[in-house]
Amino acid sequence: MSTRINRANANRRHKDTVFRDLFGSEENKANALSLYNALTGKSYTDPALLQITTLSDVLFLGLKNDVSFLIDEELFLWEHQSTHNPNMPLRGLLYFARLYNTQVDKARLNKYRTTTVELPTPYYFVFYNGTAQRPDREVLRLSDAFSKGAEADGLSPALEVTATVLNINDGHNQELMAACQVLSDYAHLVGLIREYNKTMFIEEAIDAAIQQCIDENVLADYLTRRRAEVQDSFLTGYNEADRIQAEQLDREIARKKARVEGRTEGLAEGRAEGRAEGRAEGRAESRADDARLYKLLRDAGRLDEYLPALEDPTLMTRLFEELA
Repeated sequence: MSTRINRANANRRHKDTVFRDLFGSEENKANALSLYNALTGKSYTDPALLQITTLSDVLFLGLKNDVSFLIDEELFLWEHQSTHNPNMPLRGLLYFARLYNTQVDKARLNKYRTTTVELPTPYYFVFYNGTAQRPDREVLRLSDAFSKGAEADGLSPALEVTATVLNINDGHNQELMAACQVLSDYAHLVGLIREYNKTMFIEEAIDAAIQQCIDENVLADYLTRRRAEVQDSFLTGYNEADRIQAEQLDREIARKKARVEGRTEGLAEGRAEGRAEGRAEGRAESRADDARLYKLLRDAGRLDEYLPALEDPTLMTRLFEELA
């Protein structure tokens, strides 16, 4: 039997890679044009009008750029996410700065001349299909992260970046999905893999989902030609987000374990002085630890497995043994 792979990590790898291939490659510019038309309400038919500008270095400052392109004096940046990330505007700021710098250098524009250097208008969309419940559409703003807020000391901040997050899970943004068949088919494929993975090892789930899509004529040509690549992209290479998430989870588990052990040790000593205060403080810190663990497990797609351990302190040993 095939080895089981961490479900949340594998799903994220697969969706990022296939999304970029479907919408960010020269070969599939027609797909990008279709999604552009669906987002803007336009009806362009010539894929040659679209110029791919995706960063050639796959990792820039540790961040992956999925798709970017120029069309009609507009600069579009598209990202795919399988976990909700409030820092997408910051990522967008870094991407756009790099993209603009590349465009200015390529056109040999003089940033110091006395006339305005014209720039393509930027638009930033994030396509989300993780398991956490999110609305159809939400707008994230860089200013939400400013320590003093959007306005402070009577001054307006010098920067703002907005990221429009669109939920592409089944039942969400149905008008958009109907307007771009490839996006709808892509979301269907991911949904099938997720469903099959509930009862199958991930290798089997991928294969079954691909075969069902081919049988249903969903991305049939693409999956028939690229079947091995799609399977391989799903099974190989953890991305940076997976590593950070795993490290976060390890830190929170260690923190919770130390808290439980410390509290047990303190009770064994039976110190009367400050006991009530210590218990109250310990309970508050324990609740904070549980909240952090809850979020990390939820984002990792493992909440159902370990929720009882968070609700019942007697099951904490099991949590430590299986996750540490």
